[in-house]
Amino acid sequence: MFVAPYTVLIPPNNLYNVANVNVPMDDTTAAFYFIAWGHPATTPETATWRQFLGNVRGVDLDERYRLLRNHDNR
Repeated sequence: MFVAPYTVLIPPNNLYNVANVNVPMDDTTAAFYFIAWGHPATTPETATWRQFLGNVRGVDLDERYRLLRNHDNR
């Protein structure tokens, strides 16, 4: 389901619910928030989500959360 103008609710599964929120920062960039909620026993922890999304500091992002991987360095 799409909730205009910036929210996407991903169809729920039997373990947890997922949504993302895209917040415009300026004319060319946006902040992406990935949200999961449900029972703590069945909802993955933050570190697991960051790895899944390729947002691990020191691997995918620098200390200021900027992408280390880009088109120039492939």
